[in-house]
Amino acid sequence: MPDFLDNLKLRGLLRITATLLKRAETRSSRFRQMLGEDAFVLQIATEAGTGGHFILANGGIRYQGGVHPAPDFAQIWRRAGDAVRVMTSPDEAELMRAFNDGLCRMQGRFTVALWFNEAMKIARTKGSDCP
Repeated sequence: MPDFLDNLKLRGLLRITATLLKRAETRSSRFRQMLGEDAFVLQIATEAGTGGHFILANGGIRYQGGVHPAPDFAQIWRRAGDAVRVMTSPDEAELMRAFNDGLCRMQGRFTVALWFNEAMKIARTKGSDCP
C-alpha cells in the first residue's frame, strides 16, 4: 500500500509541476523566451515505470504521463517515495545526496536538466513577470 500511495504522490507532483510551468508561461517573459530553445524530452520516473515526461517543442511545454521511449534526459528513481521526498525538499543539495546514495540515477543531456532547474525556479516565484 505505501508504494501505491507514493506512486500516486509522484504522479500528482508531476501534474502540479506542469501546472506551475503553464502559469509561468503567462507570468514570466524570461520563461516565454526559454520556451523558444531547442526541443527536448525530460523524463522523471521510477525504475518500475511510474512517472512522466515533459516535452519542450514548438514554443511550448507539455506534460505526459508514462515512460517516453527515448528521453533526452532522464531521472530514474529507485522508489517513488524517494523522488517525492527529494523533489519537495527546500534543500537543493538533497538531489545530489540522493544521487550519491544511489536512490536516483541520471542519464542524457545534462543541459536539459539545467534548463528545467531554471524553469522550476521561475515557476515557483510568486508575482507577475518573474525574472
